[in-house]
Amino acid sequence: MTSHIQKSAYNLVARWNKAAWDLVDFDLIKWLFKCCDISMA
Repeated sequence: MTSHIQKSAYNLVARWNKAAWDLVDFDLIKWLFKCCDISMA
């Protein structure tokens, strides 16, 4: 027996995406760029 995975609603995916971005520590990302000597210039 096979089951079909249903497509998630757009607003649900948008909420998941926002929740994930809210967890991002941007200071950590900046620090990692500095550690790797990566510049946006």
